[in-house]
Amino acid sequence: MGIFDYKGRDASAEIAEAYQLASYANVAKFETLLDIFVPSAPDLPDDWVLIDPETLGVDPAMMNGAGFYTGENSSAAEAQIVGKYDDAGNLIKISITYAGTNGVLDIADYPAMLADDYVAEFDYLLAAVAEFAQGQGMTGEDVVVTGYSLGAGAVNNMATIKEDAYGGFFDNSDYFAFAVPKITEDPDVLNIGFENDVVHRIGSTGTDFWELALSGGFNEDVDYSNTTGNLVQFNGYYAQDFYDIGPWSILNVPEGWFAHVLGAFTNPITTMTRSNFAADMEIDSVIVVSQLTDFEASLYWVEDKTVSFTTRDHNERAFLLGTENDDKIRDGESDDFLDGFEGDDRFDLGTGNDTVHGGAGTDRVDMAGNVGDYEFVRLSDGRVFAIDTTGDNGVEELIELEELDFGWHEYRLDADELDATSWFTSDRSYSSATEGSTGGDVMAGGNGRDRLFGLEGDDTLSGGAGDDFLHGDSGKDTLTGGTGNDMLLGGAGDDLLIADQGTDILSGGLGADVFDLRLSDEAVITDLNPGGHDDGDVILLSSAQAASVNAALASAAQYGNDVRLSLNGIDVTLENTSLNDLSADDFLIV
Repeated sequence: MGIFDYKGRDASAEIAEAYQLASYANVAKFETLLDIFVPSAPDLPDDWVLIDPETLGVDPAMMNGAGFYTGENSSAAEAQIVGKYDDAGNLIKISITYAGTNGVLDIADYPAMLADDYVAEFDYLLAAVAEFAQGQGMTGEDVVVTGYSLGAGAVNNMATIKEDAYGGFFDNSDYFAFAVPKITEDPDVLNIGFENDVVHRIGSTGTDFWELALSGGFNEDVDYSNTTGNLVQFNGYYAQDFYDIGPWSILNVPEGWFAHVLGAFTNPITTMTRSNFAADMEIDSVIVVSQLTDFEASLYWVEDKTVSFTTRDHNERAFLLGTENDDKIRDGESDDFLDGFEGDDRFDLGTGNDTVHGGAGTDRVDMAGNVGDYEFVRLSDGRVFAIDTTGDNGVEELIELEELDFGWHEYRLDADELDATSWFTSDRSYSSATEGSTGGDVMAGGNGRDRLFGLEGDDTLSGGAGDDFLHGDSGKDTLTGGTGNDMLLGGAGDDLLIADQGTDILSGGLGADVFDLRLSDEAVITDLNPGGHDDGDVILLSSAQAASVNAALASAAQYGNDVRLSLNGIDVTLENTSLNDLSADDFLIV
């Protein structure tokens, strides 16, 4: 499921808007000072206006001097009620926005929040909102419930009672929580927070504040189906070499808290939603969002750093997102997606099948290996594929990029060739290729080296004899290498990749893919996604190759970052895979 797929719809714009509402409520108490010293501090989104007590029919004494509705018993408990109006002045949306921690007295509310009792402070307010909304001809579907930090915990609290409380009016409301200390595993709640924010998921689903405090406040990096766990805020502090020197605890200041505080003054959701890869991101995806300033972006490489406080494998596929500044972005060992947006960006690529989108500006790619090992294909839509024919450095898909650098050999990506721009370097021609259409194509190669690109649609590609390169692109594609040493890339979609005689390199790409190895004697799978993931892949073997799934697993051994399987008549290498991640779900014997 896409990270912004919510209740069967693309809610990316709504989630970005909710994040702005939540962060505004988190800092609004200090609005006057922020306007002077932090001009980038969040404001209310366009067309949203605070709703006053008189309009709601609430005692004005329940609103404090900072413009927040307070709790019935706790003056530190705060919330805002905000309305969105169309051009005709009609109320079309209501936000219940719970304030985050904006004062020392808020600490007293944490035990109630962890016990799911905090939202009871606002019984009078929620009842008034339900009555007011119905008077406007609105339903619970017209209400969004959001908050940051302590406020995010309140969002999860409210979700636990939404079916019955207030006549069930808020049962179908939208629940978006950010930097979430307390998790409710309700699919109607979307919890978004940073891996490098110690507050996010600190209370897990537990209810005992003192147990958490007395244990040292350690964050155990637990995964939940409705909660981001691999979203990284790449800020200037995180970029430092000395980062990650202390225990991952709420007592670790500023290391654990830097992303939490900075997150209230930025909106990473807008960066994610405007990415060219937004539709491909899932809730458990590794997403690294740069929050570097213009000056910091000139100093540090944005990358998926290895840190001690996360349990995930840092060889996983990652989405690496830059800024509007001149970014420096570096890939990892897996198949990554790099997005530079505006600015003159620089990308450093190593192994893996990466997709790089330069965006506006003059963007450069530092390539791995020797230029002589590559062939280059330019498609009619302007995309350039740099194919390492040795198989060592993968295939790079280059979009809106202007320059390539192979050490001493530099090139400009022109429409008709790679134009050499350095001394003692020759121009490089683009290799020929056959392209499909936007529909479902059937394409077959000949006896030589074929380069087939299916493009959109559910395509069927067959290489035939020779060392072929097949790329399915989007759609549910079927790729058959044929004899020879072939490279098969599925692209986006649930693809079927069929290896044959020869040493074939198979990359499923995004989606739940099937690697059919029944005719193969040697195969390399570069990006197996074990079945525990939403896009889990399957390796298809014959009963002659492995008598059972257990026999296949028993043949597996770890070699560095890879797993190798020695089966009957076939050797299989699973690149960037941990033996511990493999299970019976990853194999099918027929």
